[in-house]
Amino acid sequence: MSLDAQRFVELMKQVARMVGDESAPFAFAVGTVLAPEPKLQIYVDQKLTLSDKQLILTNAVRDYEVKLTTKGDDKTAVICTPENDAHYTDMAMLTSGSPNPTDFAKHNHAYSGDKWWKVNLALKIGESVLMLRIDGGQKYIVLDRVDPPRKDI
Repeated sequence: MSLDAQRFVELMKQVARMVGDESAPFAFAVGTVLAPEPKLQIYVDQKLTLSDKQLILTNAVRDYEVKLTTKGDDKTAVICTPENDAHYTDMAMLTSGSPNPTDFAKHNHAYSGDKWWKVNLALKIGESVLMLRIDGGQKYIVLDRVDPPRKDI
């Protein structure tokens, strides 16, 4: 556990004690991901392994889509390739009749407007997570990872 995460946990424990010691409606826990979504499982200790039905995920620990807007007023044209331009392959098909993107010359243009982007933050096996216990221990909110997201998967 990183020093920042440990300090955060300790501060939250202090807050919980100030709220009412044993009668506090919440508590923090650290767990390890045993299985990813859609049947997410998080191991807390020998007596407790949480299933997906007991877990509430924040955007910090799940995949989600977000709509971003660009004004396109930077006057900088983008060199479009199959890797960065979704319509590149479509244009190749329309112009050359071939779905092969190499049949269509690279082009550049400014981009403006709305576009949906996927943020890939789903939990992976072995990651440690910080959770908040709620509802008398029946549910846990998975707040965040203890360490940065892994890049290996």
